[in-house]
Amino acid sequence: MTNTIDSSSRYYVAGIDAFEHVLEELDRQLYSFDPRTHERALALFAIIEWCVVNGRAIPPRVGMDLMNAYENFMSLDKDATTLDAALGLRRPTKGARAAAALDFSSGLSTAAAVVVAVEQRKAADESIDDALFNAVGAALGRPISGGSAKAIYYANHDRPAVFLELRAHKKREAKEAIEAAENQEAAVRLRERLGSRDGGNKQ
Repeated sequence: MTNTIDSSSRYYVAGIDAFEHVLEELDRQLYSFDPRTHERALALFAIIEWCVVNGRAIPPRVGMDLMNAYENFMSLDKDATTLDAALGLRRPTKGARAAAALDFSSGLSTAAAVVVAVEQRKAADESIDDALFNAVGAALGRPISGGSAKAIYYANHDRPAVFLELRAHKKREAKEAIEAAENQEAAVRLRERLGSRDGGNKQ
């Protein structure tokens, strides 16, 4: 079967082990949220996108969540007058859209890039203060204010979708590093063979 998966997506991860591990963690987080809440709906669609991008089947429990929302909507449930309401999904705010925008310097969403930068500075024992958020915001490919970086960090540092994105990004980086090393080794071997052949011709 031809693979039509978009490997450039930030949700793409090569390898079934990595996929299953992240899916298990996302599934655990999904069901830690109450039904018909915005957080659960976001986690639900993060799993769906994760599965679609990686060419995997959507877990049955996730499918049941969607079917339950659909049935509530079709049964004229007074609290589910739209599918959004049936799922508990809200339209993103301006801040949420800014957090989801691509950070060109890292290839991550702005939210994930901010989370990574803050966590790295925390690991280096830097104080979590306004100066840190100012520095993090200024270092992005599309700089933002320290206040925006702070708001984005605290709104997203424990979100399942950000966790998923960061895991995928790390796995993709590791895969690319392995491929680069293999290509370099192949180039060295080729140069050695060509050098050996040239040496033989000279003789």
